[in-house]
Amino acid sequence: MYFPISFTFERKKKKKSDIALKNNKDTNDLFLMHILFILFSFFYLFFFFFIYFFFS
Repeated sequence: MYFPISFTFERKKKKKSDIALKNNKDTNDLFLMHILFILFSFFYLFFFFFIYFFFS
């Protein structure tokens, strides 16, 4: 679900030099940002569910 999203942002029309220099770095950064977003969102949810069930 979240995997192909990082590669859809770089489908603009660019020169071949721009693709060679920037496309790989941008897609890797977006891929890492999506992975970190998924991990921290799950941590956030489980952390607050734990506090809710522990103190209630």
